[in-house]
Amino acid sequence: MELRMRKRSVLAALLCAAGGLQAADAPPPPRAPEAAERVAIGEYVRAHIAPVENCYIRRLAINPLLRGKLTVRFDIASDGSVTNESATGMDDQALIDCVLGEIRRWQFPISIPGETLRVAYPLTFKPD
Repeated sequence: MELRMRKRSVLAALLCAAGGLQAADAPPPPRAPEAAERVAIGEYVRAHIAPVENCYIRRLAINPLLRGKLTVRFDIASDGSVTNESATGMDDQALIDCVLGEIRRWQFPISIPGETLRVAYPLTFKPD
């Protein structure tokens, strides 16, 4: 019986170390923004979208047929910084790299101690 309990303890420790179990003090998983947070995030993005649009304008000069919808996903850390950014929806890697580089620079005026927000934001690119 004692050997069986010891094996379970060792297995639990291994799973925890390998990421299979979360430690008791692990931060909560990211959550979706609530109504007021969504509004604040949208306002911030719209106010800081010009460098992202410039990424598209530079790529459009190289590929005049470039257009489409890019969905960017990122987390807003408790200090307002952007982490875990990614994008899907368009096949222009240079555009994606540029857009994600600009998004990485964003610093949201949101402070939620101990929480992270997960955001998905659609960007539509088309010539004027």
